[in-house]
Amino acid sequence: MTSEARILDVQAVEAAEFARKNGGVLLAAELAAVGLGLNGMPLYPEEVTEIAKDPRQCAVLACLARIYVDSLKSVANKAKFPYQAMPALLTASNAIKVIYRNPELNLALKDVATDHLGRPHHFLPEMKRDEAKTLFAASVLFGPSKSGELILLGERILLETYARLPNNHPTKPLIGIEAEFSKASRGKMPKLEVLKYDFQNLRKTDEETNPNRVATVASWFIAWGERLNNPEMSTIGYLTFNKIIKVHPEWAFMTDSERQKIAKQKMRKLIFRYLSPIITNQESRESLYINLKR
Repeated sequence: MTSEARILDVQAVEAAEFARKNGGVLLAAELAAVGLGLNGMPLYPEEVTEIAKDPRQCAVLACLARIYVDSLKSVANKAKFPYQAMPALLTASNAIKVIYRNPELNLALKDVATDHLGRPHHFLPEMKRDEAKTLFAASVLFGPSKSGELILLGERILLETYARLPNNHPTKPLIGIEAEFSKASRGKMPKLEVLKYDFQNLRKTDEETNPNRVATVASWFIAWGERLNNPEMSTIGYLTFNKIIKVHPEWAFMTDSERQKIAKQKMRKLIFRYLSPIITNQESRESLYINLKR
């Protein structure tokens, strides 16, 4: 295959991103697939390598791939049964294998900090976040051993990315926070000092330019603080969250949403772990595991 056979639709980036931001994650994934030209034509590694040679096409590819993978991961996280999550995760894992882990694409994106329209977009660290979160989403489909491997691999990806980024990198604080709260989700106590440090830096970089992201993270502090019986953690979240929702009252739902998600997390894991071998295909599960394991 050659890059001439693949036409990336630039307009699909805007359409898919609009759908994703407005809750239409399935539509977003479908639009991103159209943009990538995936309808009836899989994307091959050599095509990704060829596209990576053109800076503009490379950025378009990365934008579409990120929307595609992140939306499919969200579809899986919203699934009520394993058989509903499996197709989305398998498709996302294939995209990670072919696109995200392509060495030439990673090299081309190494110092890129803007998308094809010049908007800030730190592709590589954000793609590492996507990969880790897909591993977390897939972990519920496996037994304790493989599930634990995928979760620890996801955390390792986050921590290695965190360690490589300079202290002033705008994505670094969020990655550190996600790694700590992943520990909480598997029953380990996160390091509050690390969380405080990274949240302070997140506020410095994002509170004015991306208050939605800061409010979302503040809701994690509130909900996990309550769950872990850690009033200091909750207070850190409340101080920032209350400030933001005075300006954006439409985001007040975030804390309840996060509480509900955490409350359901353990039971969902147990249900999926029990049902997965019964109502999903073993070959598909093995393919998913192999795709995600490095």
